Amino acid sequence: MKRMADWIVHPFLLGIYPVAALLTLNLSQVGPMFAIRPALAGLLLAGLLVIVFRLLLGNWQRAALAASLSVLFIFLYGHVHNLIVDVKVAGIEIGKHRYLAVVWLILYATGLWFIIRKIKDLRSWTRTLNIIAILLVGIALIQITTYEVRTSQARQRIRSNETNSVSSQLSPPAGTLPPDIYYIILDTYTRQDALLQAFGYDNSGFVSSLEQAGFYVAGCSQSNYNTTEPSLTSSLNMQYLDRLDAKFSPPNTSLSGLFPYLQNNAVLLTLQDLGYTFIAMESGYSLTEFTHADVYLSPQSDLHNLHLTGGLSPFETLLLRTSIGNFFYDTHFFPRSLENSFFDAAYLSHRDRIQFEFDRLADIPSLPGPKFIFVHILAPHNPFVFGPQGEFLDRTTPFSLNDDVDAMDSNSYISGYTGQVTYLNRRVLETVNQILDKSATPPVIIIQGDHGSLRTPEWNMTILNGYYLPGEGNQLLYSSISPVNTFRLIFNAYFGGQLELLPDLACDSPEGDPFNCVVAPDPNPACIVP
Repeated sequence: MKRMADWIVHPFLLGIYPVAALLTLNLSQVGPMFAIRPALAGLLLAGLLVIVFRLLLGNWQRAALAASLSVLFIFLYGHVHNLIVDVKVAGIEIGKHRYLAVVWLILYATGLWFIIRKIKDLRSWTRTLNIIAILLVGIALIQITTYEVRTSQARQRIRSNETNSVSSQLSPPAGTLPPDIYYIILDTYTRQDALLQAFGYDNSGFVSSLEQAGFYVAGCSQSNYNTTEPSLTSSLNMQYLDRLDAKFSPPNTSLSGLFPYLQNNAVLLTLQDLGYTFIAMESGYSLTEFTHADVYLSPQSDLHNLHLTGGLSPFETLLLRTSIGNFFYDTHFFPRSLENSFFDAAYLSHRDRIQFEFDRLADIPSLPGPKFIFVHILAPHNPFVFGPQGEFLDRTTPFSLNDDVDAMDSNSYISGYTGQVTYLNRRVLETVNQILDKSATPPVIIIQGDHGSLRTPEWNMTILNGYYLPGEGNQLLYSSISPVNTFRLIFNAYFGGQLELLPDLACDSPEGDPFNCVVAPDPNPACIVP
């Protein structure tokens, strides 16, 4: 224990602890690679603070104590602000930066005074803080490692379980070249009637263009789940979640177990058994980035894939909002031009990624087949970065995939959403025509929303659901088909399957209770079967 009092490790460990702790809370949404850059920044910050205070105070241990105090005040500010932002005392909103920042500075100055003037036993304080910091970081690392190990084991178990592939139940016709299969997810793309009723937007021209190209657009389709991860896990496994694994039922409220089933889904395993090449693209959402695909396409360099360069990632934005960065951004402390050059970079990367996905889709038909192509396009989901003509929209808040702070009021949201839909429609039609023109064998193309807009509760389960099924495939479709039956129908139509179609249920689960299937009726009376 004597050496523990001589080491100066606590500022550095406390510099990375906020990153590690935030990661543990978001492991089901964010890969560990997203934490590398902020962790390095935390280490650098701690090191600089130690050096500065050493120059000021003339003692390494006292400098380390001051640095640790500074790190804590830097990373705790945003948490406190978010906790009391709406709290009023005697009619005063105490969470406003003008009040909180003053109190924060007084508390910080008091802490520094105590370290400089009152602490005599520096070795004892150093030993105690070292132990606390090691325990905090150690617990976080154990949680992260345990999650990663369990997830890896689950993926291997699912992949090795032959029952997760339905290829043994199929009888593909001999002597025919199987079609390429494109599964294109447009995140939060709602149905035509929902757009008209909730957004005042007429999308009939786009739907008619798809139909003229040979698509069947299911006019009464609803998603099976109301958020992305449950929805795609269900559709790609052709099963409702409680039937996929009993643990995906109440009272369980954790989505963390879905990831292995999403990454090693039944559709993928079946098509690989049938000789398909799996092609996936970077989506910007770690849960749907199939980096183990046979062909993985990314617009970024390897350095970008390590998340060491570029603008703020969504994870870093969250870290910013829980630190002193919250104050600097909200108050525009730095020149706006400097803020834009840093914060807008993430929005530009988001735009470039979506453009890349469309561009590469048009190139895929030339690759040797058969191929299964999965593309998750994070639009028209906010943040809104495309205007109706594809123009860049000015942003005033850091990048986030959560609810768009720049579009909190209804008018701003409707304008941003419909503008992005207008641009997407053009790109979708262009891409579909290119795929059809370049494909030697007519492909299967599914263009599907994963769920509707949460801003329209009555219509939040309604989705765009369009199918290009060559031959007689379209004749098997029906207006209320939901994603859980998408590949059941495709395997039946093109691979000699006899898979039973499941009831088309829309599980509008309450917030925080994702496996509680509250079946939502279709909001359109014309879609309700007597």
